[in-house]
Amino acid sequence: MNYTNYERAIVEHYGVELKGWPFELLPVRNPSCIGGRKSVQLLINTLINKTCKWMKLTEEELADRITSNHAHQAAGETIYKPWKTRT
Repeated sequence: MNYTNYERAIVEHYGVELKGWPFELLPVRNPSCIGGRKSVQLLINTLINKTCKWMKLTEEELADRITSNHAHQAAGETIYKPWKTRT
């Protein structure tokens, strides 16, 4: 899964998001980059208990999310991470 560009590659492209991702582990990122065992166990527990799951966005929610992402990017936040250039 493309965690680096989660908003563009997952949310905007497929119209889904992970609801219930543990607040302490935000932003959504590769589980190998989360940290120690305690953090990984927290994520595992939320997935097992189904408090963290994929949810389909409505067309309106998706449009709002894209608009919000563009506004945050324009304001200087890094929402869309640039691709590495190949040499």
